[in-house]
Amino acid sequence: MLKFQASRNYSDDLILPLLQVLRDGDARVRYFACESLYNIMKVLQVHSLKYLNDVFEALSTATSDPEVSVRQVADHCDRLLRDILTQNLVIDMVSFIPLVSERLYTPTPFARSFLVSWISTLNSMPTLNVVIYLPQLLDGLFRILGDSNSEIRRKCDLLLCDFLSNIGENPASVDLNSLMNILIANCRMATVSLSNMSLEDKALDSLMVLSGAKSTTVQSPERLQQVTALQWIHRFIEVSAGNGLKLLRLVAPILSAILPCLEDFDDVDDKTAVKLAADINEKLMKFVHDSQQPDSQPPPANSSEARKSAGLDCFNILKVIYKMFDHSSVLTRLAALRWVEVLVVVQPEAVLANSGELMPLLLKLFSDPAVEVVHSAVALVGCLCKHPVARDLSDASSSDLQRVLAKLVTVSPGMGDDHQGERASILCLRFLLDVVNRFISDTDMLVEKGNLIIT
Repeated sequence: MLKFQASRNYSDDLILPLLQVLRDGDARVRYFACESLYNIMKVLQVHSLKYLNDVFEALSTATSDPEVSVRQVADHCDRLLRDILTQNLVIDMVSFIPLVSERLYTPTPFARSFLVSWISTLNSMPTLNVVIYLPQLLDGLFRILGDSNSEIRRKCDLLLCDFLSNIGENPASVDLNSLMNILIANCRMATVSLSNMSLEDKALDSLMVLSGAKSTTVQSPERLQQVTALQWIHRFIEVSAGNGLKLLRLVAPILSAILPCLEDFDDVDDKTAVKLAADINEKLMKFVHDSQQPDSQPPPANSSEARKSAGLDCFNILKVIYKMFDHSSVLTRLAALRWVEVLVVVQPEAVLANSGELMPLLLKLFSDPAVEVVHSAVALVGCLCKHPVARDLSDASSSDLQRVLAKLVTVSPGMGDDHQGERASILCLRFLLDVVNRFISDTDMLVEKGNLIIT
């Protein structure tokens, strides 16, 4: 006891100089500094936590030391410090978490392993709620999930699974919207990286998964990042739908992340990501459909229903969909067409008001190499042309178009001044003229797709 009391009186003079010496250029000096730090902390015990932030910073560097002997003794210091912490539960998370967060972007494998171990230790302490700090940690953890070392990926994957389980039990404890933005960004990056892989690398990735080994160790880092992000997005949408949390304003960015994951490039490719993306897409469609009630009475302006309806950004959703029309995957293009169908149901005015941009893109899909896409595009055009809201469409060129179409359209006797039938036909007839002109200019399209389109 006397030894402990005496050491406390000199702790500043003992600890702080050692932390400086840990940066010495001589590996032997760094080694003995780590060894001395270990012995001092062993005596100080809980009083060592007074220097937690400073010691953590020093050890985060020492555990990546180029000299093996220094790394080994630094690991001993690290384990001792974490043991002291878990036994005494004394930590200022507000000041400590930023230290962890800023180091998560290190490319050094040893440092990454050190950081994952620390976050896992904090997460295991029942008195701490690390989940609330996830907005500061999640992006960096996804970077570590892409490490080339399979053991580091495994440890990080287990940690992320624990976090997701905790969120599922208490979704109100975190800001799901801010986390969703991080997931969307990382899903996009992983998908882009996968698309840049060679076909040989993709085939190797797929065959390794099909071999039956543990997925975390055999999947490519990019595939693991993509699948993990999709799993989190899937869970968040489930939680949001069940608890009334609003994700409507994030529909467009979510679609920009998940639709490109509907890959169909290879019969032997691992389908985990495709299945997850397809399930997310279905749940999101249902979420959007159920949150909008076009056939019911409009809700009061200040009601939650009105606020939810206002949260659906149809314009930005359409922008994402239009980009997906050019995607190389047939499944992605088909999903994009289905989203137009959903939007026509929930916000027909917004979709048809954008028909000037939409219809030429649908016409382009008439020459798509996939028969399913052509069928879906033709069916969608028919749905748009027959929609009641199309009757209210008018623009500066409508009157000129009507005069041109008057030569082609026979108006039945007795219609009088009621031109609703004519007005309802404008969108359809304008599109038919575009199709005819396209057939004239592209005879190959007429020969190859004419029967599909006309019948």
